[in-house]
Amino acid sequence: MPPNPGWMKIIFDVVVHHNGSYITISCRDSSSSLCTAYMERIMVMDPLMGESWVAARVVELACQHGWGKVIFETNS
Repeated sequence: MPPNPGWMKIIFDVVVHHNGSYITISCRDSSSSLCTAYMERIMVMDPLMGESWVAARVVELACQHGWGKVIFETNS
């Protein structure tokens, strides 16, 4: 479901493996258009650390883009 007009929705997740993990981030506007997609390999093997890492990264990304009204969504 897209966010209300003027808002952004950032959906994020982490996949944890024994030799490193991957974070994924996608950002959509109120028309459901994909505005940003991002993936990064991180050297974290603990699920809680991985979720914390990606949560901090999405806040940083929102600030970099100047998005003041953001809905954060994860499946964790």
